[in-house]
Amino acid sequence: MKLVLGALLLASVLAGPASAAETAAPSCLSRFWDYLNSSVQDCPLQYGPLTLVGNIDGGFGYEQWGAPIGPTADKPNYAIVRNSAGVRWLRAPNAISTSVIGVAFNQKIFGELSLVGVAEAGVNPYSFRLINGPQSLADNNLATVPNQRTAFDSSRAGQWDNSQGFIGVSQPVYGTLTFGRTNALTTSAVGAYDPVASVAFSQLGFSALYSGLGASPTARVNTALTYRLTFRRLHFAVQTQIGGYGEGNAATAQSQVQLGGRFGDLWLDAIGGYAQNAALLSSYSGAPLPPGYDPNAIVRATLANTGGLALLARYDWRPFQFYMGYVGAIR
Repeated sequence: MKLVLGALLLASVLAGPASAAETAAPSCLSRFWDYLNSSVQDCPLQYGPLTLVGNIDGGFGYEQWGAPIGPTADKPNYAIVRNSAGVRWLRAPNAISTSVIGVAFNQKIFGELSLVGVAEAGVNPYSFRLINGPQSLADNNLATVPNQRTAFDSSRAGQWDNSQGFIGVSQPVYGTLTFGRTNALTTSAVGAYDPVASVAFSQLGFSALYSGLGASPTARVNTALTYRLTFRRLHFAVQTQIGGYGEGNAATAQSQVQLGGRFGDLWLDAIGGYAQNAALLSSYSGAPLPPGYDPNAIVRATLANTGGLALLARYDWRPFQFYMGYVGAIR
């Protein structure tokens, strides 16, 4: 990531204004090796209130039950799915985490009150296309299973902000209020409690059914009003969807509530949620296409009311971490 983005943005970052404190200390951007040898936290690519964020995850691997990766899909079949059809060596991106690129914004506007925001897109690092789950399904409409490429029902549908795109205000005492395309509360929490924290080697990372509480597309909400508050050892969050399908959401209504905290070395979180008329998508492979429709621009949809509960725990003991969790979903 640093090799790619550093070459593109080093000049623009160095051209930005510097404060007296910044000029007094040696910059990690003064020498290319110093930049490569520093962490993201020590040397962010930052210009004023804007910080470039992201990562590129690429690779090449062997799969016993694989399929060629689709150009708009985010990953190979790291788990066995319907079109896992044969032994192959193949490009294997996004094995540790999904490749994303974006910008984070944080600007103080009055006292400790800050204006915050994020615009972030997930990409396929080999096709250089935005991740588009519905399109990956449509690409398989006319292909038999042995000839299909990887395709996934996903909350990312080719938008410029297919990961997140929100704006809001934040204050240390009163919390953070944001509006826009945002991870569901379960998406953020389940990822944080995943002991493997990997797309390729964790079922939690591979399938968004867990964070979507039974429906992968509801793992992100396009028009989410989200409030988060931390008070001493406790944290609280509530999220509700504004609008329905017309606003780019995967359900007509969706809400989640979270309560958690840290008690010494013990971390606990509980999240409950509900989605009305969540759209579960699939391709028409093996089924007749409706007459008059473009096979490259249509998918099948099944609507379902989904919801559930996630109970998560982590205990830190010296160099060890112990995890426990339960995710129950209903349809």
